[in-house]
Amino acid sequence: MHRDIARIMQANCVECHHKDGLAPFSLETLDDVKEHAAMIKKQINRGAMPPWFAAPANNEHDNPWANDRSLSTKDKADMLAWLDSDRLAGDATCEGST
Repeated sequence: MHRDIARIMQANCVECHHKDGLAPFSLETLDDVKEHAAMIKKQINRGAMPPWFAAPANNEHDNPWANDRSLSTKDKADMLAWLDSDRLAGDATCEGST
């Protein structure tokens, strides 16, 4: 799970949520994410984060935009499942394993 959540955070959150970034708090570390877990979950469920203001696709596939900042259906499910869990770090040394 480490590589999945870390990848999602890096691709969709940390660009703005870093020390001295545009966002009001950092999400660079596991402790940062755990501290803001309830807010992250709320914003993901609302569809407010990550910000993406283009019109959604009118089909059952993920949005086709090349620069789509929204979470894919799988990434959203993975994030919400992890946020609802004990939020363990996982094994960073097993990046290539499932």
